[in-house]
Amino acid sequence: MNNTHWTLEGDIARLSCGPLVACVEADGVGVRASVSTWQGAPADAFGLFVTAGPGPRPARIQVQERYIRGHDYVVTYAKADDYPVAPQFYWRAAYHAPLRAVQLQLILSVQTDLLDSRPEVSLTSFALESRLFHASSLDAGAFTEVPSSDAATQLEAAASREHLFVFRNQRLGLSYAQFVHPTDFVAAEIRAEPSRPRLVVATLFPESLEKGVIRRGRISGWLLPPENDLAAAAQLARQFVDEPLPLTA
Repeated sequence: MNNTHWTLEGDIARLSCGPLVACVEADGVGVRASVSTWQGAPADAFGLFVTAGPGPRPARIQVQERYIRGHDYVVTYAKADDYPVAPQFYWRAAYHAPLRAVQLQLILSVQTDLLDSRPEVSLTSFALESRLFHASSLDAGAFTEVPSSDAATQLEAAASREHLFVFRNQRLGLSYAQFVHPTDFVAAEIRAEPSRPRLVVATLFPESLEKGVIRRGRISGWLLPPENDLAAAAQLARQFVDEPLPLTA
């Protein structure tokens, strides 16, 4: 039984799935997700998949439609003379009961009328007051903790296309793991500034896009308890890699 439920309130879609309550905002500046509560307690320390969409783009873009279909939430932006790309953000949630993890998957579709374009898109996620772990392979033993520093770390596809990140907030009893599907991975960057949360910035879509072709890319996040979170995240990411591209039409 699927216990995922979406409700629309203007620009905001509220999600209830297992122990998670979250919201997704979509407006003229882009889309972003945030955690509201976990197991009934406030957990508003996580910002997920913050993006202005594929560029280059004007300062504001227009939402063409937003709707709930079954257990999924869909947002489509309109094409314009100064924005010849029609991005669609398709949000899908699921509860993995054996690991007590909630998956929030974003499937981004892009299409253009240009003869050739490069629709790279960057998505930013962060967690306040959290330790950060990273693995460049889907092995629980491959994780290392990222030290707190003011230096940025750039991770390129030439070294690996499997980059798994885990933010752990022990105070809230909640971890967040994130992974871009290897076929869509371009690069990832860990950004750090004094007195600010560390950011993980993921870049999707490694190739150019021809006119009329629809290109889809996938990024997945999981909210889960901090106990055994690294092994659970690696297991969930391996399952994600093996899943076929979902139908979104």
